[in-house]
Amino acid sequence: LLTENYTFSLPDYRANWALSWNVLTNGVNEVILSYNDNAQNRVISRHVLMIQKDIISPNFINNMLDTSLFTRWYRVSADWMASVNIDFMDGGKSHIASAQYIISWNGLPASANGIITRSISNATDNMATDWPISWEKLGSGTNDIYIEVSDWADNVSRNYGFRIRKDDKPPSYNCQETPNAQKFTTWYNVTPSWLGSITFNFSDTGSSDIDVIEYGVYGISTNGQVTFSWYALTNQLNQSAYTSVGAVDWDKLLWGTCDIYVRISDNASNLVTSPKLFSVKKDDIPPSFVNLVSSINFSLPSRNITPWLRATPNWLANVDIQFYDTGSSNLKDIYYGVSSNGSTPAWTAVTINTTVSSFTKQWSLYWNTLVCGTNDELVAFNDHANNQKTIPLFS
Repeated sequence: LLTENYTFSLPDYRANWALSWNVLTNGVNEVILSYNDNAQNRVISRHVLMIQKDIISPNFINNMLDTSLFTRWYRVSADWMASVNIDFMDGGKSHIASAQYIISWNGLPASANGIITRSISNATDNMATDWPISWEKLGSGTNDIYIEVSDWADNVSRNYGFRIRKDDKPPSYNCQETPNAQKFTTWYNVTPSWLGSITFNFSDTGSSDIDVIEYGVYGISTNGQVTFSWYALTNQLNQSAYTSVGAVDWDKLLWGTCDIYVRISDNASNLVTSPKLFSVKKDDIPPSFVNLVSSINFSLPSRNITPWLRATPNWLANVDIQFYDTGSSNLKDIYYGVSSNGSTPAWTAVTINTTVSSFTKQWSLYWNTLVCGTNDELVAFNDHANNQKTIPLFS
C-alpha cells in the first residue's frame, strides 16, 4: 500500500505524483488510492495500478555430475550431448522467457543457439526439459559452453556451463620410402644398416594430440602361420608431432618377407592405419643338406668296403645329396670339391643361382681324378641371404 499525505483545500487535485520504486516488492504490486475531504469523508479506491517488479536474474542448475564428461576428447557426438541435463529456474516471479547456449571456441565467441523460445506458453519458474547440443556447430578444439537465461523482465544472466573437447580430425603419418626400392627386395642375414635410419613423421592437427604410435609386422612364421604383431613406439605421448628414427627392431622380424605398417591414434580415439610401407626380407637360417649315402661308414669296414680302396666302388658313381633351405630366401649356389691329402679343394658347380627351397642331385666321382692317399669330398652351398656352409661328406 502506497500512502502519501497532502494538505490542501481545493475542489480537485490534478498534479502528478511519484511512486517510489524502492517501496515496491519483488512480484506483483497493486496500487490503491485513499483520499478524504475536510469533512473527513474518506474514499478507498480499488487498485488503480498493477506494477510487476522482478529484479532477480534467472539461473540454471547443471545436473551432470560426471565431470569426466567435460575433460575427455570426442571424435563423434556422445549420447549425453543429445540430452543435456541442465535445468533453468527463475525466482523473480516474471518467469523464464528464453535461454540459449553460447559456444566459445578456443577462447573466441563462435555461435549462440536458442534453447527456449520467447513464448508465453513457456512461461514458468522452472524448466526441466533436457535439450541437445549441435555437434556440427562445435569447433575442433576446446568449446566452452556458456548458458544465458532471460526472464520476462529482461533480467539476463550468463554463466559458464561446461566444456566439450572436440577432435574429429584423424592424425597423420609420413614415411618417405619407395616400397619397391632395391633394399626392400634384397635378402639379409643380419640387420641392414639402412634399417636404423628409416624415419617416420607423425602429426595431429585436431587439438587432442597424439596418444599411441605403433608399427606392425606382417609375415608368415616358419610353421606357416600368418601373424600380424603390433609394437608400441609411444604410449600416452600427448604431443602434436613426433619423429621416430630406426624404429623397426630386427629381432622382432620373422624369417621371410616382413611387411611393415604403422598406426597412430590421438586422445579422441581417431585411429589411422597405414597400408604396407615397405618390406624387410630376413633369413638368418643357414641352408642344410641330407647325405643320402650317409649309411656308409667310410672309416670302418662295412658292406665289403674297406677304409682303403684299390678299385672304383659302385657307390662312387651315384653320390646322392639333398640340399634344403628353411629360412625363406631359398637355395642359390651349390658346389662340390675334392681335397686330396689336405690340398685346397677344386670346386665344381652343381647348380648356380637357383631359387628353390629343396634340391636333390646325384653326381659321379671319377676314380681317375682321385690321387693316392686321402681324398676328402666336400660340398659348399649358400642361399639368397648369403648364409653359407661348407661341409665334408666323406673321405
